[in-house]
Amino acid sequence: NLSKAGLRIALIGLGWDVPDAGSQFDIDASAFGLIHVGGAPKFFNGGSHAAFYGNTDIKQPDGSFLTVDGSMKHFGDNRTGAGDGDDEKIEVDFSKLPGEITEISVFVTIYEAKKRRQDFSKVKNSYIRVVDQDTGTELCNYKLRESFAGMSAVQVGSLVKEDSGTWTFKAVGAGSNAELLDVIKLYS
Repeated sequence: NLSKAGLRIALIGLGWDVPDAGSQFDIDASAFGLIHVGGAPKFFNGGSHAAFYGNTDIKQPDGSFLTVDGSMKHFGDNRTGAGDGDDEKIEVDFSKLPGEITEISVFVTIYEAKKRRQDFSKVKNSYIRVVDQDTGTELCNYKLRESFAGMSAVQVGSLVKEDSGTWTFKAVGAGSNAELLDVIKLYS
């Protein structure tokens, strides 16, 4: 229960290292603000709260992606995994999130995985985590290489708004060989 923990802002952090010199792996974190129509999850307001590297509708001059209300921010696309710590970050500010949104679905995908014949088993130190931004407390952490070998996409989990209005984290851990475009089609 994220509300009981006093979570105000969730930070979704993705990190990875390339397996060897000359390799190129572009791993992407995405978070999608959803509503449920007839029990099926759909993009809220036509994808206005879809925080991913290709959403040009919310792209900012500094390369980040920010919803109009400021509730979701993707800090930009890292195409190399260079450096320490989180290579890509997304923030979700629950105090600014529209009341109609009932789920934030979190995905990790490998860019052009089929074309490049890549999967998570070939990436070093890959992880995605959810952190309480205010306290720095890590709420969950998936090691992608170990858990999702042979796969190029993972629905990590969802931040879900319960009927009572409280937010919870539900781990999903569903891997597939989808590309980001396939994931987007799920909610369109």
